[in-house]
Amino acid sequence: DSSAPLSADEALRALGASLTERQRALLVLPADHPSRQIVNTLSVLERPHLGTLLSAEQRALAGALYRALLSPRGRADFAGTIAVEGRLDGAVLAIYGEPTKPGAHAVLMGGHLMLRGGSAAEGPPFGGGVAYGHQIGNHRWRVEGNSFAHHGDAANALFAALDPAARARAVLPAPPHELVLQPRGADATFPGVAVSELDDAGRAAAERLLAAVLGSYPDHARARAMAAIETHGGPGALRFAVYESHGFYEGM
Repeated sequence: DSSAPLSADEALRALGASLTERQRALLVLPADHPSRQIVNTLSVLERPHLGTLLSAEQRALAGALYRALLSPRGRADFAGTIAVEGRLDGAVLAIYGEPTKPGAHAVLMGGHLMLRGGSAAEGPPFGGGVAYGHQIGNHRWRVEGNSFAHHGDAANALFAALDPAARARAVLPAPPHELVLQPRGADATFPGVAVSELDDAGRAAAERLLAAVLGSYPDHARARAMAAIETHGGPGALRFAVYESHGFYEGM
């Protein structure tokens, strides 16, 4: 069916094949380029916005790539976020590896947006929107209209479900700085309360939080994320923390 939506790999290959020499020089980077490690929306890659760099046909392929990286729920979640960027015309793109071959990894980024996607066989499954469910803004608890507010709502519901002992283990003074967050390996320890330590109500609320966050992404991405979680002890090994310095639970 020629009208069927493109997969992320198909959109990326088609876009890669269409690039001019100048576009390729600006967009395509080695697979091991250090900027691939950026995991925040503050360090926006310096390159022309897609609205000025790509042709109309290429922008359509970038749109197909964007849509393929999200589930229907995710496209609804990101609608407000992508609007802030001026749609994809205001975003930037980096492609790590050769886009016309399997294994390439694309990053769409803006001041309020970050999405990753690559081959179904290689590379990270997704990177997601970094600014999930911020709960404080405009000097009010619970920012109305936040694209990811339902993620924050699920986190609030988990905190409310904790018994006093679990709540004491979950509340920490301050979070690590987001710019220094990196993968830490299988032997790393993490603060907060383990999901396996929660009672039935707490574990159910943790499962709903995980489902809310992963629900923005396609089935294959969610499956790969869950497979990665299983290799590191399963959902019970995940830890949940809230931070006094950010007033996370002041509105409970």
